[in-house]
Amino acid sequence: MCSSDLGACADRECVNCRLPGCPVEELTGTRRSTADAGIVRNNTHRISMNKIVLLLALSSATSTYAQVLSFGVKGGEPLLDAYQNHPSGDYQRRYIVGPTAEIHLPFHLSFEVDALYRRSGTASTNITYAFGGPPSPAVEVVQRSRVNDWQIPFLAKWEHGSGPIRPFIDAGVTYRHVSGTSTAEYFSPFGSTSQTAAATTTPNSDGFTFGGGVTLKLLVVRVSPEFRYTRWHSPPLVGIFLASNMNANQADLLVGFTF
Repeated sequence: MCSSDLGACADRECVNCRLPGCPVEELTGTRRSTADAGIVRNNTHRISMNKIVLLLALSSATSTYAQVLSFGVKGGEPLLDAYQNHPSGDYQRRYIVGPTAEIHLPFHLSFEVDALYRRSGTASTNITYAFGGPPSPAVEVVQRSRVNDWQIPFLAKWEHGSGPIRPFIDAGVTYRHVSGTSTAEYFSPFGSTSQTAAATTTPNSDGFTFGGGVTLKLLVVRVSPEFRYTRWHSPPLVGIFLASNMNANQADLLVGFTF
């Protein structure tokens, strides 16, 4: 039996006493509560520190990833005609657009790949003869071709300096895929007929590309105006009647925006 007075308690080892009013129990309970509170504070502090360390690690990993890889969009305008022999009705849309990606390497080197789209076509009217020449009846031929032109350059790139303004040069290989349709309509005294076929029978080609420009680093955005030249080894032949060669020389003015 515990006494209500700590000094008079007969059982000084009664640390497990649970009698109401026991001073040993009250003292032990107070110490236990204080110790439990300390453990909770330590655990809370440890959890907070772990969260901070995890956030710092994720931030560092994100920053490193952003420095190694960049993605964006590139657009521009062709500077030369799309077709080599300048048929009377050739045309091209004055835009180039597509996604771009870049892997940044040590020593100011990087590797860039784009997927750039442009559109062009031809329209012409010619006179031929049903049986080779006069006096056979004349035949009017109206031809139209519409071409979708996808180009994928793989470029090695070198930048000079490490400031916010960095001149660069690049060079590599560009692969090209051309698709579309060509339509020829024939008008003669005997009636009319038409013919439709693929715009070209040689849709795939490649060429050597080089260029140069400057990269402007504005906060998280890189703006890269560039001049780029491509020499095609075997440019596609477009059309059904009096087909036209696409230009073997290509010059473009481009601007890239990457993040």
